[in-house]
Amino acid sequence: QALRDAQARRVLEIGSYCGYSATLIGEYLAACGGHLTAIEISRRNTAVAMQVVKHAGLASVVTFRRGTLESEISSLEGPFDAIFLDHWKDVYLPDLRRLEANHLLRPGTVVVADNVGFFNVADYLNYVRTCGHYRSRYERSSVEYQDALEDGVEVSEFTG
Repeated sequence: QALRDAQARRVLEIGSYCGYSATLIGEYLAACGGHLTAIEISRRNTAVAMQVVKHAGLASVVTFRRGTLESEISSLEGPFDAIFLDHWKDVYLPDLRRLEANHLLRPGTVVVADNVGFFNVADYLNYVRTCGHYRSRYERSSVEYQDALEDGVEVSEFTG
């Protein structure tokens, strides 16, 4: 829903694992003529994600890069309309700061940080909620396949 609200066409995903979120984002972007750039550190996960996306018929909509945001940032062309953070939780904040410093966000860019209700990302949450550059809200959910365990996403709109 956050992508639809932002009318996102250019999306960056950091952390792809097996390609599930890349497929969901890719389906949305295929319908509106958009593109997803996905960064995944694991060679094996990248290969699996690429096959999943290909099987879904979305290979022309999703581009995978193997590495980290730090290793790939100099070659990214921004700004992006939306960013999906779903990688190592301890680098959510440093990577958000990298995105800001490299001008890959614009006013209106939506940053969705996954699993912030289950993992300790207090530094990230404190930053997006108090730095004055984001309008941020928590969307409650549950851990995959464990409805009794609370999780959620932080949806933050960059205001400049």
